[in-house]
Amino acid sequence: MWAVLLLALAHVAIAAVPADVVPAHQRVWTQWTVAEGLPQITINDILQDRAGYLWVATQDGISRFDGVAFRNYTPAEHPGLGHGVINVLGLDGDGALWMGSMAGVSRFIGGRIVPMQVNGKGTGAVIGLRPHPAGGMWVSAENGLFHARDRKAVPVKTGEELLPMTTVLQPGEGPELALGPFHLVIDPGGKPRVIELFRDLPGVIGGAVARDGGLWLATVDGLHRTDREGRRKGAVLAKGRVVHSVLEEADGTLWLATERGVLRQRPGGAVEPVVVPGIDATAWVTRVFKDREGTLWIGTQLTGLHRTWTDRFRRFTARDGLVDGAVWSVYEAPDGEVWAGTPDGLYRGGLDGFRLAIAGSDLPHPNVAATLRDRRRGLWVGTYTELVHRPAGSSRLVRVPQVGKNGVFALLEEANGDVLAGTTDGLYRILGGQAARTKRVTLPGPADFGVTGLVHGLDGRLWVAYDGGIAVQDGDRWVLAPAPKQGRIRGAVLAPFADGVLAAGLDGLFYVDRTRVRKIGRAEGLHADTAHSVLVGDRDVWYQGARGVGRIGRDALRELLRGERSRLDVDVFGDLGSAQMAQCNGGQQASGALTQGRWLWCPDLQGLMVFDTARADELAPPPRARVQAVVTAERRIRLAALGAQPLELAPGERDLQIEHTGLQLRAADRLRFHGRLVGYDTEWRTLDRRRTAYYTNLPAGQYTYELYAVNEDGVAGPTVRVKFGIRAHWHETAWARAAALLALALLVLGGVRWRLHALHRQREVLEARVRKRTGQLEAANEALESVNRRLEEASVTDPLTGLHNRRYLLEHLPRELARQDRLHAVGHESPDVLAFLHLDLDNFKRINDTHGHRVGDQVLQIAAELLRRNSRAADFVLRWGGEELLVIGHERARDDAHAWATRIVESFRTHVFETDVGPLKVTCSIGHAVYPMLPAHRDGLGWEAVMNLADAATYLAKREGRDRCIGFEVLRSNLPEDFFVRAHVHPAALEAEGWIRIRRETTCTDEVPEPDTAR
Repeated sequence: MWAVLLLALAHVAIAAVPADVVPAHQRVWTQWTVAEGLPQITINDILQDRAGYLWVATQDGISRFDGVAFRNYTPAEHPGLGHGVINVLGLDGDGALWMGSMAGVSRFIGGRIVPMQVNGKGTGAVIGLRPHPAGGMWVSAENGLFHARDRKAVPVKTGEELLPMTTVLQPGEGPELALGPFHLVIDPGGKPRVIELFRDLPGVIGGAVARDGGLWLATVDGLHRTDREGRRKGAVLAKGRVVHSVLEEADGTLWLATERGVLRQRPGGAVEPVVVPGIDATAWVTRVFKDREGTLWIGTQLTGLHRTWTDRFRRFTARDGLVDGAVWSVYEAPDGEVWAGTPDGLYRGGLDGFRLAIAGSDLPHPNVAATLRDRRRGLWVGTYTELVHRPAGSSRLVRVPQVGKNGVFALLEEANGDVLAGTTDGLYRILGGQAARTKRVTLPGPADFGVTGLVHGLDGRLWVAYDGGIAVQDGDRWVLAPAPKQGRIRGAVLAPFADGVLAAGLDGLFYVDRTRVRKIGRAEGLHADTAHSVLVGDRDVWYQGARGVGRIGRDALRELLRGERSRLDVDVFGDLGSAQMAQCNGGQQASGALTQGRWLWCPDLQGLMVFDTARADELAPPPRARVQAVVTAERRIRLAALGAQPLELAPGERDLQIEHTGLQLRAADRLRFHGRLVGYDTEWRTLDRRRTAYYTNLPAGQYTYELYAVNEDGVAGPTVRVKFGIRAHWHETAWARAAALLALALLVLGGVRWRLHALHRQREVLEARVRKRTGQLEAANEALESVNRRLEEASVTDPLTGLHNRRYLLEHLPRELARQDRLHAVGHESPDVLAFLHLDLDNFKRINDTHGHRVGDQVLQIAAELLRRNSRAADFVLRWGGEELLVIGHERARDDAHAWATRIVESFRTHVFETDVGPLKVTCSIGHAVYPMLPAHRDGLGWEAVMNLADAATYLAKREGRDRCIGFEVLRSNLPEDFFVRAHVHPAALEAEGWIRIRRETTCTDEVPEPDTAR
């Protein structure tokens, strides 16, 4: 019978967190069911272990939650559970996890679930687990109280009979207390004393809380209070409700899990129902639990697991007295009351809630864009069409038709009592706050309409934001502030700062004073391109954007404006996806308010948001990273199952997936991870939100994987380290490598020797080939040189006579001339000269014409031979052309040239030329000159001039009868320009003038010379 009654029992817990006074509907709520990973929908118990994991007991095993994913342990995979229905969870003094089911108690050991052995009837359905001071656990069960330890559960005697037990209490003072449905056992581990509880107690099923010297007992009919002797004490809380579990916070707040939802009792207050999204009034709540982060967890019978906490943002909606939907503006009155303008009228209130102040139906337009409470306690309301005034002490609304017809979006009271109204038509001044005394203010520039912002600067001057820009009033005149270089500041609201104002609008955040404008955007560190409002507090500047609230230090902003820094350190709240923050959409001029220097109010499309700036510096605790498993291609190794055993991987397990998590249950999906594999990675790897690190083709060796996590507040947790090794293949071991190196060395040595031998043989073959080829090349070169010599000789030799030709002279004469020039240097007179003898065969044309060219060729060949005989080996003997021959004698005395020429003429005269037609007599005419022409070598004339002079002498020899020689000897230097022409034409005149001396040979033939038609 008691097994059926006690199926949904739970713990009692003490939470050391501050009281949660925020209304339940303003808390953050999350729900998990089977679709999100739970093994089963019913939650029987909730517990957090020392590592930080959350464990839940269900009717199909247990599940471990890291804030992102569930890891399920079901009876099908873990038969050690003993039964699918797990009623209760517990931690012993060593932090080990225990679980009680309908069939017994089990313990988590080394990643395995191990059942406890019990003699006799066994424990029956386990209802409660508490740490035993001697180690192990107290086990409260259907068949009595047990002490489970060392894989055994031993019954603890509590009387003459076995009494069903629900829990064991450890009140801190006095002996332990064991509690059953109708009995209280004092000091169960020592000398037990059984006390029967009062007779009308409906039955304790949900445990108890030791409090104020007594006990609070969770029963099927509310929460009953007794003293420690089991006597009734005080009234019953939540009478008529089945209380499955009770949770007490440090401030005394009680949370009750009942068959009809969650109840809460604040100290001194009444029991109130807590509205939980997804749980209706008939929902069966089984457990209430609070983790170490202050998050409240609620287990249910039919709707799974729920989580809730109080965010720094709170949302006020219709549940708090506002309308459903958007809020356009918010305004703090001088008395601290908050006024909210909505699409359906004006509301007033604060943190305790709101109430309707003026219904939308009572206004010219239901949308309220601006609100002002003047010093006379009169109320001014700007709507989308007109301005309305309600005088102090009156409930009558007075329209002010003189002020605009298209919307009033800014209201401000002056020190003299005037009220300023910014409208789409322009700026209006209501003198003395009298609605009937209104005038329009002319602003600088043509576009003096569309007023959205009004504020007094720190110096008391009035600043106005409108379509034409931002202007400041200076006495009786207006000064238009500079505009941005690009675009303009549209729809701006203003806040006083430094010497000017901060302007927040569609184009972002700006600082504006009388001489400059400075945009403050993403480049300076802001998180958004638009700003709906800006508020200046005592230490910080707050701005509201489309995705949250940003905070800037006032001093830092001043440094930026002075040019002392280029970026701001901006704290963003809500941008990373705060559960409450949809967006601070802003509204109109009064689009934000900072009340009591703490509460930042933000209009929103889904109500009114308030941000507790006092909690802005609250940081989530450092997240604890944890490596869960190493996955290879062959297996998945859970590190928890290894215990202290080192992780060793097989040689083939080189591709790894390292699975990890971060133990922060709140906002766990926004944790960012950093890891590195020491021994492989040289730097930390940014894994971002990924919970798996991948490594491929790792070499054998020892490694340490290091991991840490960073939460959404930027707080880094401790670094965890997991050591593991990868065994080497046989060929990767040291001896294998040594053997391989030795074999390689021997192989290399053998290969080197074989190669050297082969190279030696190859060298011998190549040397033989080279020698053979060299001989061939030398022979070829010699032949080529011979051919070249023959060609060279042929190129400078006359083929008919065998004499050198003019080309030979041009190649070799310069060296001889240079030698002569050195000998005849200035101031030195040498006896040796070069003698130029120009020879011309007499009547050679007649020989050719009479006997033919063959005989003429024979005459030339005989003449060449005669010339060689009469010359030295060093002399140049040339065929100059046709029948002309040339001899240049080396190292001749100046006077020897004429004698040498005479001998040659005589040799021709006396020689018989044997030809094909018989003997012929052939004579010659020779003209000669020497180089240099003058003994002192002062003429500066080259060999061409000497040759020209010898040719002139030959011509004279021909004219004077042939068969003779004539020489021209130059007597003076500085020859006239026509010297060589006259030498050919009138040599006698030159001789008469003393320029030359003509030397003649007197001996000649007796025959009369024939005319020489050739020359």
